[in-house]
Amino acid sequence: MTVDGDRALVATVGEGQTPGVVVALDRTSGDELWRTGEDVIRGSVVSPPVVADGRILLLEPGSVVALDASDGAFLWRTEIVNPLRSTPFQPQTIVSAMAPVSADGTVFVVDGTGRAYGLDAETGIQRWDQALNDLSPLTPPVLTDQHLLVPTNSGELYAVDPRTGHLVYRVDSGGSFLRGLADAGDVLVAVTGVEDGGIVAFGEDPDGILTDEPSPTTIDAGMLLAGFVLGAVPVALVVLALARPLQRRLGPAPRPTPGPDEEAG
Repeated sequence: MTVDGDRALVATVGEGQTPGVVVALDRTSGDELWRTGEDVIRGSVVSPPVVADGRILLLEPGSVVALDASDGAFLWRTEIVNPLRSTPFQPQTIVSAMAPVSADGTVFVVDGTGRAYGLDAETGIQRWDQALNDLSPLTPPVLTDQHLLVPTNSGELYAVDPRTGHLVYRVDSGGSFLRGLADAGDVLVAVTGVEDGGIVAFGEDPDGILTDEPSPTTIDAGMLLAGFVLGAVPVALVVLALARPLQRRLGPAPRPTPGPDEEAG
């Protein structure tokens, strides 16, 4: 459930062949204001509805969906393709759940494998992805003024540049299962561990050095071509070195037999 002004937006999971729906209720009376049509949600809803810039954003198991915030009309759906998982967003049976975040014309989501995506808020077109390769199936990312922050099960906190999708920094929380990340102004606070649970705070490091790392899934055409050339030259030299002894072993090529005119001459 999400509270938006004088409305409460409620998403249902759905079951079997019955897809989920999003229902808007009057906060005071509980009266139903509208609900999404049968063809809007294709499967289960696996996140709370998030309202940002006139849109309602939510997750299906394999897609990000945007609805008009005024009446729930369908705007766009973007399928998220991750070779490691056919359904990047899995429904959870506990309180924590993944959810999109959005600002400055971009929608951000993180799937269960720890892969972050930036989508155009108007069209849903994917702008970038960053494969962190660190499981993050439960806690939604946090968007600050500068970074998209992704807490993970290993206890690492990752910061991604929201414009480029490049990794800016990573820091170890000192515990496992980092979750419940919250922006407290000068510090970030979160929870770690399960049976040995604790609270951790992150502050600014004046001596810290930022990085600028593209996703390992990004193809660098220049490096790819250089690698091909560097690999092809040694292979060609080896082939030539092996071919010369073989040519000597087989002997010289037979000379062509002269024709009748050549013999007469």
